[in-house]
Amino acid sequence: MIQACFCGGNAGIRLPRSTPALVVSTVVCAFLMAAVSVPCRAQASKPLSWGADAEGGAPYEFQDPRDPSRLLGFEVDIADAIGRILGRPMQFVQNQWDGLIPGLERGNYDMVISGLEITPDRAQVIRFSRPYYVTYEQLSVRADESRIRRLEDCRGKKVGTLKGSLAQRILEARGDLEVVSYDGQINAYEDLLNGRLEAVLMDHIIALYNVAHVPTLKMVGPPVGRLEYGIAFPQEDGALLQEVNRALALMISSGELRRILQNWNLWTPVCA
Repeated sequence: MIQACFCGGNAGIRLPRSTPALVVSTVVCAFLMAAVSVPCRAQASKPLSWGADAEGGAPYEFQDPRDPSRLLGFEVDIADAIGRILGRPMQFVQNQWDGLIPGLERGNYDMVISGLEITPDRAQVIRFSRPYYVTYEQLSVRADESRIRRLEDCRGKKVGTLKGSLAQRILEARGDLEVVSYDGQINAYEDLLNGRLEAVLMDHIIALYNVAHVPTLKMVGPPVGRLEYGIAFPQEDGALLQEVNRALALMISSGELRRILQNWNLWTPVCA
């Protein structure tokens, strides 16, 4: 008898000694393919977890007011599209925004999709996908404010922003104003409305949803800087990074990414 064993002796095949070599080869190959396909299928069906802060608000990811168990947002749509292209279910993991990178490094989720700006210092500890959104920082003030028309007019004043954001770094680098950082974007605009701040600097996409439709607030000044959102991965996970980049490339070439952004009123000349 000829015996061929695989998987550490947990499985095997036995063929008569007289079996032709070609038949033996065919059976062995079929056995190996079946053995390999099991973990491949398991990997394909394994959920991909993505971390984000749903408490940040629209339009990133937020709870449906009519159904709190349902998550909405343009990044939710992007995550779902990536999962569909890769054939993997997507699993959302809530994490406070300024703790997203530490959570990624601890292995709490496979990736981060949460308006995370691609910056050189972050790129030293994590890896980023190709950008899925390009925008800039936008200054906002109260509607009756006439002294502040651009960031340079904020000298000596209190300016709010999101903790750990590129906007915070821009403000702190000036050194001529008081920076007040917040865990959530909504609180900063509330303090601006109530007179506890004189201006707020945040991503244009945030101002668009928190200022444009509030008559007592307004956006002022030219675009400040340029920022690109990327999907973040642990340094060692290059394989998943390549797969997600492939999915983003397909979304861009098919026009699906543009349709998602247009659906949320986020398609701009800068992004184009």
